[in-house]
Amino acid sequence: MTIHYLTNKEINRQQWNAIITADPTGLPYAQSWYLDATTHGQWDALITDDYQLLMPLPWNRIVPGIPQVFAPLLSQQLGLFGQSVSDRILLDFIQAIPTRFKRVKLPLHRNLSQVKLPGQIESFREKKNLILNLHQSYENIHSNYHKSLRKRIRAATNRSTITKGGEVMDVFHFYKQHLSSKIKLPDSEWQFVADILDTICKKMETLILEVRNAEGERTGMGLFLITPQRVINLFGASSEQGKKDFSMHLMLDAVIQQYAGQPLHFDFEGSDILGIYNFFKSFGSIEANISVYERNNLPWIMKKVIGN
Repeated sequence: MTIHYLTNKEINRQQWNAIITADPTGLPYAQSWYLDATTHGQWDALITDDYQLLMPLPWNRIVPGIPQVFAPLLSQQLGLFGQSVSDRILLDFIQAIPTRFKRVKLPLHRNLSQVKLPGQIESFREKKNLILNLHQSYENIHSNYHKSLRKRIRAATNRSTITKGGEVMDVFHFYKQHLSSKIKLPDSEWQFVADILDTICKKMETLILEVRNAEGERTGMGLFLITPQRVINLFGASSEQGKKDFSMHLMLDAVIQQYAGQPLHFDFEGSDILGIYNFFKSFGSIEANISVYERNNLPWIMKKVIGN
């Protein structure tokens, strides 16, 4: 097996997207248009001769003149795509990442956190992810909810109404309104997020939900991606009142109820924050953890200035 490094302009987009679409993970993040949107078009790739195995390498230059591989916004999992991917083949691709990328932080859709690499400059860090099998009936899924979750969903149903539809920019502005105090981004980065969401909604099937209380106040909104294998909890938030009214509990339950009984998995996108992790776990989800591959060959003075 020969692994080639191709720049963005050298990649055959038709062949690339055919492999990503057929990949058994059902992840959209490596589609060429998705990568274009989330990296300003700055991504290259590692590819085998026949385009059967592909690894996108999104890059930027936050250190002037030094390219680094990074995890783009709204892209929880990347890594190696294609049929019959093994840990050994994935390690071969990782070792083929060009040394011109002095720093690498690449999320992988496989968990290699137990693999030990030589030296101190490379490592795999485990990242939590949770999924729920939707193949069974909603009644069966609901019966595996934690008792406290069922109680809160009943309370939310009495307090609120949930509707489908709405504009993606409504979701974005609601999210920014209620989370910008916690997520510190410059205006240019917020605009970048808005542009990515707009592109996603033009390119693929999505579901937008909103929750309102008895007074008509919007208390929760969410955007979910629909692929042939997954329903992905991509972007959502609750207001302070929505947290009291359990709006997010109601919204996630509504999505699960809609797609239950179908050959899909609900991808919560996980969280290493214990409270969020426990909330997602209360739906009866199971861990499908991933890894982040990290490498730092920056000069020591740069490591000291910008960190690892």
